Amino acid sequence: MEALVGVAGIFIGWAITHAYYRRGDAALRKLFGDLTRGVIKAVLHDQRSRMSVADLSMLLEKLTIDENSIAPLPYKACPQCGSTNLKFESGTHYDHDEVYHRVKCSKCVWGDWTQ
Repeated sequence: MEALVGVAGIFIGWAITHAYYRRGDAALRKLFGDLTRGVIKAVLHDQRSRMSVADLSMLLEKLTIDENSIAPLPYKACPQCGSTNLKFESGTHYDHDEVYHRVKCSKCVWGDWTQ
């Protein structure tokens, strides 16, 4: 009888552990499923053992914005999908005497603009 209780205890312990790790794996899959491959690669290649949200934000900014650019929209990659196929345009609104700068991603629907 004691052997049966011991086997049942081992099985219940295994089932709880298995469920715990499956749930954790599902959460990680959901998190990484929402990230682009470029972001996942950057996070995995980062040497830090822990990252805060601010650290992740700075890492993403380094991947998408060219710090040395003097352009009004210094993007080097799309912040939404990570594509480098960006289309830059400029236009002038003559009635208001203003120049508008636009950037669009050729892969997804993301875009940005400035005056």
